[in-house]
Amino acid sequence: MKKVLKILGVISFSIFILLLCFAVYLFALSLNVKIDESKLSENKKTIVFCYENGEVIEENNGINPITAASDIPDYVKNAFIAIEDKRFYSHKGIDFKGIMRATFNNVKSVSLKEGASTITQQLIKNTQLTNEKTLKRKVAEIKMAIMLEKKYSKNDILNMYLNTIYFGGNCYGITSASEYYFNKSPKNLTISEGATLAAIIKAPSLYSPFNDYPKCLKRRNTVLHEMFSQGYLNTDEYTKSINESLVTSEVKQNYDYVDFVKKEFDKIIENGLRKKRNLNIVTYCNKKIQNITEKNIINQEKIDNSIVITDTQAHLKAFVSTCAPQYRNLGSVIKPLLVYAPAIETNQIASCSLINDERTDFGGYSPKNYKNEYLGNISAKTALAKSSNVCAVKILNSIGIENAKNYVNNTAIELNEKDDNLCIALGSTQKGAMLTDIVSSYSVFPNRGLFNKTKAIKKIIDENGNVIYENKDDNRRVFSSDTAFIINDMLKETVTNGTARKLKSLNFPVCAKTGTAGTEFGNTDAYSVSYNGDYVMGVWFGNTENELMPNSVTGGNQPTATAASIWNNIYDNLNLPNDTFVDDKITKTDIDLISYNEGKLEIADDNAPERYKRKEYIKTGFVIPLKSNRFSHPTTQNAKISVNNNIVNIKLCQTEYTEIKITKTIKGRETCIYDSKINGKKEIVSDTIKTNDECVYTVIPYYENDEKQFIGEKQILPKIKSSEFNSDDWLNDDLD
Repeated sequence: MKKVLKILGVISFSIFILLLCFAVYLFALSLNVKIDESKLSENKKTIVFCYENGEVIEENNGINPITAASDIPDYVKNAFIAIEDKRFYSHKGIDFKGIMRATFNNVKSVSLKEGASTITQQLIKNTQLTNEKTLKRKVAEIKMAIMLEKKYSKNDILNMYLNTIYFGGNCYGITSASEYYFNKSPKNLTISEGATLAAIIKAPSLYSPFNDYPKCLKRRNTVLHEMFSQGYLNTDEYTKSINESLVTSEVKQNYDYVDFVKKEFDKIIENGLRKKRNLNIVTYCNKKIQNITEKNIINQEKIDNSIVITDTQAHLKAFVSTCAPQYRNLGSVIKPLLVYAPAIETNQIASCSLINDERTDFGGYSPKNYKNEYLGNISAKTALAKSSNVCAVKILNSIGIENAKNYVNNTAIELNEKDDNLCIALGSTQKGAMLTDIVSSYSVFPNRGLFNKTKAIKKIIDENGNVIYENKDDNRRVFSSDTAFIINDMLKETVTNGTARKLKSLNFPVCAKTGTAGTEFGNTDAYSVSYNGDYVMGVWFGNTENELMPNSVTGGNQPTATAASIWNNIYDNLNLPNDTFVDDKITKTDIDLISYNEGKLEIADDNAPERYKRKEYIKTGFVIPLKSNRFSHPTTQNAKISVNNNIVNIKLCQTEYTEIKITKTIKGRETCIYDSKINGKKEIVSDTIKTNDECVYTVIPYYENDEKQFIGEKQILPKIKSSEFNSDDWLNDDLD
């Protein structure tokens, strides 16, 4: 027993020494920590937005106004306390109960979703520290928070917090946020509006009413509920506020490149980047392409339009819109991503696979083609180029909805369980997508199957010249490179012989897909997505109020015409794109053209002439089970024979590619009576025999190229004897 106690004592002492050492280490880390009090009320923020070449796009020089505590209503302050730090008035800068609760919940959920930073800590983090995630920084934050609580009152800390916190939209402090979101000063905010501002700060890019109104409303209601449950609101105040709609300031009509950058900057701030006094934001914006794009935007009554151009890595080169980005119905632009690429990836089709384009019922769902036009047996490439709805649904039904969704969900387009129906093949999804999401998703094809989400910010440089943020591409694999190559080849057909023919006049090749969503009474959305080895371009026409556009506004018309104009201006005759979609795994396979025209997919005979073959790209792993032998082993249709008055007639079914010989055997002697190569092709070959002669005729198909003759299966016709045969009806002979 003494030995056990001794061991326990040694262990306890060791743990004590370790804890003591750790405490000394933490003390050493925070030994020189000091608070820069000038930054606690820092309100001057300068941001310079630059093109990719360093030229200035726009410079925001602004002093964010400071509001006195007496001009901020108590219910506004309480909204932030209720949702951000409910024990604000009881802790000394660090909420140990909150830390224990958050730790328990994170362990329970096996995640790090819940935090426990107090308002004091947030103020310190936002004004005093860098965004590095280290133990030293965390220790400094805790020590500074305790120091701040000793020097300043709770009301002073809260007021400094409210005047420095980031609200998105380049708004720092509650005054600029109140004016930006509600066009009023903080003292005039309602309970609902104060709760909305408290809701936004968790993630402005997500909860801004300008970005996602429903999500903002839901988060605001959460704040109101917390205020009510913590006693900051009575029943009447809570009921009135939670039923109040959000009336925000008017959203600007045009949405330009810098607006997109600011939204992306919000996300970077949310991920821990601390806003410094002066920042240079270097974007991927190409000045020439942006200027071209701005000249091609169309301001038309009741019709909005947007243009997005990225490089093949999804870096945003140009952006302009007559409205804020919205989630819209995708229409047929989803087909390559959801239907054709997954089917090719899983080797269920090749671009040359034949599909019957005809009215089809899928368990009560019967999709219609545009203008009710159906093309019969067509290739998958033609089906995509002509945007056949029936063929798209057939392929999706074959590969399986869940399987197809998994591929799309690896891009920027999101599908969920409510999209488990075949009509998603036509772009009818629950959420829809923004144009930037569609364009970045399409970039997987010129980027050899790799996906990157659209990014506008290349890097951020602080006032000391330090790069404090730099974009790192995702390069997430969605499709194999050979699948991407085949889709590229298919989408060139859409330009040359499909719905994007307005791009056909370009003096360089592009790939494209169009899409239109609407009804017989008008269209809601029209798209053109096109790309080459340099850029991906998306053009959208629609209406933010969901009013119907004329049916003449389709993806193949105005959006594609706009795209053609932009492409022509990006390049000139001396500066053309490099059309190099290369993949070493892809080879062309000769397809038997005769069988193909008859509705069968077969590999061509090795000895087939070039005019009877067509070269098609076939992905590794896709198997064409049949191979033609019509030239190596030529055949002929059953010949018919008849005799009348010693005249023998042999009826043949000739083909253009097979020659035919006919031999006659009498008393063991065989002679050739006909050779189509010498005598010309005939439907009926006649011969004369003597009375009572017994003859055997043999039909011999053959194919001959310059080097070799290939003999097919001989057809030995029934033995005949002139006195025993009468004329067959098929010759319509007159008999005595």
